[in-house]
Amino acid sequence: MELDQLHELNALKYRHSQQALTGILEREAALRAELAKLRSYFIETQSLPPEHAQLRAIGADVIWLRWVTRAQAQLNIELAQVLAQKEQYLAHHKRAFGKMQVSKTLADDDRKRLAVKRRQTDLERAVQQTLL
Repeated sequence: MELDQLHELNALKYRHSQQALTGILEREAALRAELAKLRSYFIETQSLPPEHAQLRAIGADVIWLRWVTRAQAQLNIELAQVLAQKEQYLAHHKRAFGKMQVSKTLADDDRKRLAVKRRQTDLERAVQQTLL
């Protein structure tokens, strides 16, 4: 049953890979949501109604937009890093999936081969017993 153990090991590695990939996908989603929020702040600030003219007069809107722009740049850098990690995780995950599938096929084939061998042995014994 070594092939069954190999399959279990590969399935365990696949599940671990899946958990790691889920974590990176969650981080990507969080960064994208944060970027979307900052974009909405940027648009909202640019379309300030006239009653906020005093903010424009003292330059608060420019300071705020500068901060939003810097925050967006930082989040874009983090997102790029996460996407690079995601590519590595995906490649690893695909290999883990392939190994799990191959080991499952090998284990299933081995089980079938052993079952056929057992039936053949049982049949030979039954024939031997009837001849005696």
